Amino acid sequence: MKQLCKRIELIPLEESGDTLGKLGKMAVSDQRLFIQDRDNRILSWKMDGKEPLAYHTATAITDFSLYEDQSLEILSDDNVLEYDLNGFTLKNNFQIKDTTAILVSLMRWKHMFHFIGYKEKRLYACEYYIDEGTFFPMEVSSIIPADRMPQVAANCRYFKHESDNYLYYAHSGDVFYLSWVRSPQVFWELSGNDSIPICFDNMQKSDSRLYGTFQWKDRQYLMILKKQEEYPLITTLTREGLEFPLGVIRDNTNYYCCPTSELDRYVNKKVLDRENERVLDSLEDSPGAVLLKYTLP
Repeated sequence: MKQLCKRIELIPLEESGDTLGKLGKMAVSDQRLFIQDRDNRILSWKMDGKEPLAYHTATAITDFSLYEDQSLEILSDDNVLEYDLNGFTLKNNFQIKDTTAILVSLMRWKHMFHFIGYKEKRLYACEYYIDEGTFFPMEVSSIIPADRMPQVAANCRYFKHESDNYLYYAHSGDVFYLSWVRSPQVFWELSGNDSIPICFDNMQKSDSRLYGTFQWKDRQYLMILKKQEEYPLITTLTREGLEFPLGVIRDNTNYYCCPTSELDRYVNKKVLDRENERVLDSLEDSPGAVLLKYTLP
């Protein structure tokens, strides 16, 4: 575990009037944690695990993201609901018209929304200019099998780097990236070996590494790619027999939320300092959920 992170912190999440249900996608601002509940809610806590809040929407949530720690953007079908994080109130409801593809991923960047969409075998990177109300699709790839396209599209990731946005996506063992001024390029290629059909459940980027998780032969794998290395590290369990769960990375910290009943999959006293050993002891046989913070190398 020491090769993967410098420190692990445990933060119990204060119970709210809403039950957590099954935990889904996460986002982290400088002040709050956001978790998509698969019962069609987004639950939020302060970073110390206190002051729980719940956002409710009328229709199913496809994706959500944060914009400059000021607003919460929720994609629901072809609508984007925008909540003010200061007042926790609904500010806008953008209806995206004339979309080319099924939209599955969302990120706001200044005066526009970036989307990922797909239709049959085609993957699209789309832009919606908020002030003009105009929508522009750009085909990214037409070589992904149609039956795998929904999973590939839903797990694409945007990353900000300096003045540009990068889109990473993966299929058949290759990781591609796309900036808005370049055509898609291969970021990592697994020797052209299509016998390992990697389709990432999650992709995240730290200051110096690209992380991804994927399923293969009923096992969960973690991939870590350093920029200067040709081949990535691929692992299942640490030497301590623990999983390294990939949630969302912000400021070189990996955040992951799980029920307290599943903590033994990710931590034990061998990988914790004394302060967090005490927190772990206090959570024994306790209901609820806990936020895990992994300080990355």
